[in-house]
Amino acid sequence: MAPIAVQEPQVIQVNEKSNEDPAEISPKWLELCNNKQAERERSIPAEWRIPASRLTTEKKNLLDVPATCGILTEEEIKITSEFNAIELLEQIKSGKLSSETVTVAFCKRAAIAQQLVNCLTEIFFDEAIARAKALDEERKLHPEWPLRPLHGLPISLKDSFKLKGKDSSIGLACFVGKPATANSTLSYRKTIEETGEPLVPSMQKIGLPNIPHRSLGDLVRFSTAQFTARIAWHKIWRALQLDAILMPVAPHTAVPKDTWRVINYTGLFNFLDYPACTIPVGHVNERDVPDGEAKYGAMDAAVYGLYTGPEKYKNVPVCLQLVGEAQNDEEFADFAVQVDSVLNLGGNEA
Repeated sequence: MAPIAVQEPQVIQVNEKSNEDPAEISPKWLELCNNKQAERERSIPAEWRIPASRLTTEKKNLLDVPATCGILTEEEIKITSEFNAIELLEQIKSGKLSSETVTVAFCKRAAIAQQLVNCLTEIFFDEAIARAKALDEERKLHPEWPLRPLHGLPISLKDSFKLKGKDSSIGLACFVGKPATANSTLSYRKTIEETGEPLVPSMQKIGLPNIPHRSLGDLVRFSTAQFTARIAWHKIWRALQLDAILMPVAPHTAVPKDTWRVINYTGLFNFLDYPACTIPVGHVNERDVPDGEAKYGAMDAAVYGLYTGPEKYKNVPVCLQLVGEAQNDEEFADFAVQVDSVLNLGGNEA
């Protein structure tokens, strides 16, 4: 889920005749952000809050905080780190874990993540736990009823998926306070200009705000181009007899906030509608020094410049991307498990 970007100071212009203190004047977008963030903050119970001393740490790698901050019990650490979705469903089905226990564990872990990296735009902890309790009660009253396929499994939604009655802000103040009722097609830049909200720098770098509003005819032409590209890729796939493509997710590791600028490593396969997954394969270590100079122009130089060496990026996760062919999702999932087992056979600290 997208974080709300309100870190950069804003320059406020004030009419010379105004007697108002500029410090007391807030842009509309900033007021919306502050109110929304306060609402979200209130959704995290006091007993799930990380001590201030842990939040002010200078640590660059926060992956160990959930297990060491004291908020999760040993059982909750195990639930949220040692089981995949299928295994959790089996634990719930067998009665070893209740829906409520699993849901509370993941809500607490999500609350920890939110306090560390600001990853949530909407929080539904109370509703999720209430639903889990209802499922457990239903099972007690009707043990003979078959369980639903995903009975009791907590999930998170990317906030570009609209949920009736909830904001779907994708981290933008212009969408705050506008609960979803139906899908809509709004011009991106025009919408955010309504609140005077500054554009997210990384989105500007890839040109997303400059994409014009499209007509139905444009959509038809796009669909035709997409179909043509998929035919070409299908021919390549068959000619080379490919099972899958193993490649980088991006030309770099995780990068500092709002410096990300390359989408074509993953965007291509979204365009083609090919299944893909990310496989962790290690972490940055002292051997990972910059490997040379950029050779292919300004964009290449900008990307190379993002990675300065292991001093700043030590222990940052490194991943690969596995891509399969369209409409072979189940076969691809099995293949991904096999590739993961090979890459991570002896641990993934390469």
